Amino acid sequence: MIASSYLCLTILGGLLAIGLSINSNKKAGLLSSYNIVLGLLTVYFFFPALLLLLLNNGNYVWAPEYGLFDITLALLACILATIAFISGYITRKGKRKRLADHPPIHNTRNGTLLSTLIVLGIFLKLYVAFASGCIEINITRFSGGIRQNLGIDSLNSTLAALRNLSGMADAAATWLLIEKLQQRRGVILATSLFLFVIGLTYLGAGKRLYLLWPALAVLLGVHHYVKNIRLASLPIIAASVLSFGFLSLMYRVYAPASIIGLEIDLNQVSWAQGSLIKFYLFSLEFSTFEVFTVALNESARIVELLGTRFEAIYTTNIVPLSYFIPRILWAEKPLSYVDMAHAYRAFLLGGPLDAGGGIAATILGTSWSLGGPLGYLTTMFGLGRLCHVIDASAPSRHRVSTTRICFYALAMVTIFHLFRQGTLAWTAIIVVMQQSGLIVGFLMLAFANSRLIKRQKAWTSVSLRAHPVHS
Repeated sequence: MIASSYLCLTILGGLLAIGLSINSNKKAGLLSSYNIVLGLLTVYFFFPALLLLLLNNGNYVWAPEYGLFDITLALLACILATIAFISGYITRKGKRKRLADHPPIHNTRNGTLLSTLIVLGIFLKLYVAFASGCIEINITRFSGGIRQNLGIDSLNSTLAALRNLSGMADAAATWLLIEKLQQRRGVILATSLFLFVIGLTYLGAGKRLYLLWPALAVLLGVHHYVKNIRLASLPIIAASVLSFGFLSLMYRVYAPASIIGLEIDLNQVSWAQGSLIKFYLFSLEFSTFEVFTVALNESARIVELLGTRFEAIYTTNIVPLSYFIPRILWAEKPLSYVDMAHAYRAFLLGGPLDAGGGIAATILGTSWSLGGPLGYLTTMFGLGRLCHVIDASAPSRHRVSTTRICFYALAMVTIFHLFRQGTLAWTAIIVVMQQSGLIVGFLMLAFANSRLIKRQKAWTSVSLRAHPVHS
């Protein structure tokens, strides 16, 4: 049985490698929504399955009742999903109208607006940090278990909104760095400011996903203005992502523990077996493959936690959209919302649906649970088509600007969250609400930049009419 598991793992790895090499849209190099999905399939499915086989003899950690046979079946399902996704991406429906090339758009920096957004955003970050308690209390909030044991409340809605809005500083620092990359001057100072701002963001929120949009935008800026990021850069990027994931998780675990004087004995952690590496690799960080296996085998029982299948779809894809309605306009709107990730956590670990966070099975597990095999394959094919449309609008050598770079990065971030969550409403909540400050900042900068460019064009036109050039 272990041979068949390794065979399926090899086929999946081969498919992912082939999919990476046949990317039909190369305008963004390695940075595209298509490659984001292939990367997530690798991180959430191929890599965890490999870890279970190599380091744990094919035994599941969080769902110990499953074994090698289930690994093989789950890998086969992943293979079908990958084929459906790649097919959706490379399938062309008729001839698409080719967008006309335009000269590169040179940015016109609005220094006053950039400075205002950065200063205001940093002020909001610091205000939230001190208004919500001392620094130590904020750090203990990084650990849900410690926070609950100490009776520390999470941020109230006002402070949470201000923290999200402080992302305008991240937007401005990102915009400034991209402009400096284009101008090839002042890059070191702009990079230092960018790292300082996003460092404050991470220390204040403890959430790595807050940094994803700025990071992707800067990488796109590097790709277009400094050096092409191609396939050869993949090992460096992969190593950087894994290293940051490890260090950030250790910080989220050990920093709160050190503040309250709690000593973590890895010998007492069942999945770690005394090893810091296993503590990371077998943590819930990489449990998606196991949760997906549970979804394949127990979809009916998991969906029952939310009612019928229709009720589950309505509860997870429609109801959470009411989150955007202010309570002052609808006092009876739900106090809490649940997603399929909450159902997976409740089924796997026990407890009520709305107690604590969820454990995502990604769009693969969610589409299987809510749509069965047909819905599963249709969803992955549709995701491929969506990525194809998004990547068709990617910045290129003849169509590049800071605005285009930043909002293409947003499209990639949206695909990232859609893949992780698997439900539309929760994807919208995460993309819009958690990144509200970034969205506001980028929109303001894009609008101001557009107006300045129009003024420049108008001034140039008037100047040419007043002083015509005679040959």
